[in-house]
Amino acid sequence: THIEGILGLAFKKLAVEGFTPPLIRAIDLKLLDQPIFTAYFKRVGEEESGYGGMITYGGVDIDHCEQPVTYERLTSASYWQFRLRGVSSKKYSSNIGWEAMSDTGKLVHCSSSCDYREDCKTIWGAGC
Repeated sequence: THIEGILGLAFKKLAVEGFTPPLIRAIDLKLLDQPIFTAYFKRVGEEESGYGGMITYGGVDIDHCEQPVTYERLTSASYWQFRLRGVSSKKYSSNIGWEAMSDTGKLVHCSSSCDYREDCKTIWGAGC
């Protein structure tokens, strides 16, 4: 997405004029301990300029990610898109399965599925 491009997390296929995004360049130069990053978001409500999370380059954010950490293959070579097999919270669970896209520019994980939009509202509230 546009924001991921600004942060340097987009794929080279989406880069302008053949530019190599910073994350990909760091991976190519073996500057990271592992070729991964972790995005942690903290809800701050209507507050502006508050601590809203962080990005950890080269590893898993062990302070904010619960174990076990699992990995899914990407289903798009352009976006952080993957097959979501299921989702659950204290009051909700679904294992329907759908394509999802993680976007660090939004706190919404996108899907074209109408069922998912209703599921999303059930889990996270308005704004899905």
